[in-house]
Amino acid sequence: MLQIMGRAGRPQFDDQGVAVILAEEGLSARWQQMLEGQPLESNLPERLTEALLCEVVAGSIQNQEALCTWLAGTFLAVRARRDPRRYAAACPLLHCQAPHGHPLAYPQGPDVTSFLQLLSQAEEAKMGSAGLISKSAQHPGFQATPLGGTLCRCGVRVSTLHQLQAAGAPQDMKELLWLLASTSDFEEFRPRQGERTQLRSFAKGRLVRWPFTGPIDTAAKKVLVLLMLGLADSPRQELSWELKAQQGQAFRRCEPLLQVASEFFEAQKQGPAVAACLLLRKCLQKQIWEDTTMPVRQLKGIGDKLAVVLHQQGFASFQGFASADPRLIAQACQSRVSGPDLQAKLLGIPRIGMRLTPDGSSGTIHIQLASSATGLMGQRSGSLGAWSHLVVYSAPEGQLLKHLRFPSCQPPEGLSIQLQSASGLAVLLINEDVVGLDERQSLGDSRLAPRPSSDSTLPTSKGYATRATSGQGNSASATPRRAPKRKAAPQSGHEATFALALAKSTGQVETLTSPAAQRNLQPMPPAMTAPASFPSPMHAAGSNQHFGFAGEPDAAGAAGVPNASLPASAFTAAGRLRKGIVWQGPLAEAQPGSSGAYGCFVGRPPISMDMLAFRGV
Repeated sequence: MLQIMGRAGRPQFDDQGVAVILAEEGLSARWQQMLEGQPLESNLPERLTEALLCEVVAGSIQNQEALCTWLAGTFLAVRARRDPRRYAAACPLLHCQAPHGHPLAYPQGPDVTSFLQLLSQAEEAKMGSAGLISKSAQHPGFQATPLGGTLCRCGVRVSTLHQLQAAGAPQDMKELLWLLASTSDFEEFRPRQGERTQLRSFAKGRLVRWPFTGPIDTAAKKVLVLLMLGLADSPRQELSWELKAQQGQAFRRCEPLLQVASEFFEAQKQGPAVAACLLLRKCLQKQIWEDTTMPVRQLKGIGDKLAVVLHQQGFASFQGFASADPRLIAQACQSRVSGPDLQAKLLGIPRIGMRLTPDGSSGTIHIQLASSATGLMGQRSGSLGAWSHLVVYSAPEGQLLKHLRFPSCQPPEGLSIQLQSASGLAVLLINEDVVGLDERQSLGDSRLAPRPSSDSTLPTSKGYATRATSGQGNSASATPRRAPKRKAAPQSGHEATFALALAKSTGQVETLTSPAAQRNLQPMPPAMTAPASFPSPMHAAGSNQHFGFAGEPDAAGAAGVPNASLPASAFTAAGRLRKGIVWQGPLAEAQPGSSGAYGCFVGRPPISMDMLAFRGV
């Protein structure tokens, strides 16, 4: 409108121009206000606490006097002198803070100096009650707490923190996801008229993890549906361009919210909530659930379409992908990805084994960690699986006992937990950026042996079956039911993982290098080949969930007949490696088309990725 009015009159001929605006009676006041203009107002009252917290974190404000001086130099103080009634309503003060009324509304006139002093005291009390700043005898000035620093760096509103405090600690990922969607950071995601029918059909469909019925009439329900659709397995639901953009924005906003929530729940000693925040954060980063059937979608170069193709061929899991023939992977993906390169990256992810050892009736539990990586393998910046988290909390109270973040190749040593009462214990080992490699172990009672977990992921809504034991009241203790007699079963998954990782880290597994002149994999001596029933480190490797790939028999031999340079006793009549025979050789010899033997990769080498170990299956 101003551009049109600027064209009134003829330049160089007329000294003035006339513009006439014809408007309805209800809109005349609006156009009159636009022509006359209006003064600029300060928007600092809407975000005053966040602005002051940033100054405290930066070190610009260290005491009450500096805070009041900072407020006096803002545009808020200038406008408070010009329009005191407006800012008396924008910055209200409690009666206990201003017993004689608001300083900007005194009958004798506004007192801006008293207003700034009372406002600084009110903001200091607000930040202190929220746990954002602290003062002590050693440090009388303002000191930002870890929670305050995280809130400032992530740009999260203080009102969101108040919502987390009022809602309480979530017990699983469903409650946590709903809590995030209900925060004030998603207020502008209100469903529009054309989106409600489509979102309602999505909410009742199979692609969402927790379907629900009813109208999608709030921003929280819309954000919840968009997040669950983004975490679903391939093929995903096709969304409109606008919903797709809002979905990506919701994913980006959840990451700082989860970081603040994790810091807040850790300060409150809420163990299940901290574990749920860590798990949901990496799920949102990788855009898959923790119990996904397509974990290979995390690998670079594998998208939704390739994940569907690999899933149809049986290569979508880590086990199936690592143990598959690289040529079959390249054929399934139409040579769009390099099978050997992706398998090498997958095998290069450090795996950590964990063992819980109760110390008699004292209530002390020793936690032993062992990594399959050696040296600085996997610690490079940006590499998968470089960092891991250890979360320990009591059950069923959920009190956080320990939370550590450590490099996956250098796990901490000498960890122990002391329980004051005969309560249960839950220990979770969470990989920071790889979904599907987490591990959970639990003790029904601190005086019992650890119970093997049913899977390697963090259960969020399903718990372990327990039953109360006699003489222990309502404690969270459980005893395993007596199983029928059967043959000796192999070690559990976490026990095998720990045994292999410990053997690798201590150097108990020898490395055999085949001669360069001989292009075949050499068998290991009988002393290093563990029987199926002997619980040695190599046997633990046989039952471990680390899988890789092996080459095929040399083409020099006849079909179904092993190579002549290899001992015939190591092969079956079909030409496959016998069960229990362990092989080891260079990585180059394990590529397709080279000499080797059918087998299954069971562990990582102790020094580098130049060597691979195989066991007959």
